Amino acid sequence: MLFIITFFLIFGWKTNSIIDISAITGCALAVQYAYFYKPLEKLKTNPPILSLLILTLYSLIIVITNGITDFLPVMRAFRALIMLIAGFSLYNLYDKHYKKPIPTICTHIYISLLVHGIIMIAMYISEPLRHFIYSMTFAESYVNLKSPFLEGYRICGLTYGLSQTAVVQIFGLFLMPYIFEKQNSPLSKTSIILSFPIIVISSILAGRSGLFATLIFIPVYFTLKLFTSKFSRQTFFSYTKFVILSSISLSILFFAAYRYLPDKFIKNALYGTKEIIDVFKNKSIIVNEVKPMYFLPDNLKTTLFGIGNYGRTDYFYLQSDVGWIKSIFAIGFIGTILMIQPFIWGIYKFFKQRRTLGELTIAAIIILTSSILLNCKELSLLTRNQWTIQAILLAILSLNNKKEQVAK
Repeated sequence: MLFIITFFLIFGWKTNSIIDISAITGCALAVQYAYFYKPLEKLKTNPPILSLLILTLYSLIIVITNGITDFLPVMRAFRALIMLIAGFSLYNLYDKHYKKPIPTICTHIYISLLVHGIIMIAMYISEPLRHFIYSMTFAESYVNLKSPFLEGYRICGLTYGLSQTAVVQIFGLFLMPYIFEKQNSPLSKTSIILSFPIIVISSILAGRSGLFATLIFIPVYFTLKLFTSKFSRQTFFSYTKFVILSSISLSILFFAAYRYLPDKFIKNALYGTKEIIDVFKNKSIIVNEVKPMYFLPDNLKTTLFGIGNYGRTDYFYLQSDVGWIKSIFAIGFIGTILMIQPFIWGIYKFFKQRRTLGELTIAAIIILTSSILLNCKELSLLTRNQWTIQAILLAILSLNNKKEQVAK
């Protein structure tokens, strides 16, 4: 049951313009937590909750002051706050029902990403299924129609993003070593090794951003590994075995994808990954398109406080997709700092607990940092699918830290 709740919290879709399965699940969890645990008491001890509450009130003031031309800044901040409280509620439920709540909830996040990856691959293969799911989620009303997602060249699954979905799916790749480490049976370990390539392929089907993030964060992963684990002969051989088996599994699945997936997988999805190499050569078309989108407002007041509009309304259209630029125009530097605070706090606190949380520290830091990186291309901070997973990780961090303090 908790797995189902976790899946719908992360990947719940909009059944119409009003009903949102993810939001309903989050609100139900938040109400449950508010009733039993009184979250307002955490304001003094939990900076992310305090920061998002202030961001919600601040955004409301800015939007009202500027004539309510776009209510999205308020809704975005408020939803993020609700999802963070929902993350606390969900972790408490796992803590109540499982002896090892942290490995269990992370395994369920991983399985949720795996299930969504299978759905994405099935949509890539089957046109009727793809159209059925898009009609069910009303994707046409939210996903950028300039992208070839309706034709099936890129797949967003149950989400409403492409690059962001690619990054969300790749979260599973960095969670996988921690999940693998916590499994006791050879069958469970083998299942994880065989399953993670599905997540990688699903990320490729959504876009190139997931692979780009992977190339950026693999060196980060090995660097953090040095800070979080003690070297021994046993861990060296175990880690080497893990890398070899993972590489074999990935190679087999890519061969199977080459053999059995439609030709467009090779011609479009895999061929499109060469754009990643072009980025490092400074020859990327996407980079050249994004560069002109970096500019600041022409007055100090807007730069500091924003105009309460993300630039996607009839009243105001902003000629930029860059997340930092859109948030500065909407809520200014002040609001942007409040928006990024939970990420910075989480990265710092996870690193401080690296000895107790081990491999999870590496995954969490990369998962939090990935949204900061993607925000350089599009608005990625506090987005529905990414933030939901990040909120659960912040809840684990906060509540696990509290339990350790009580134990001391």
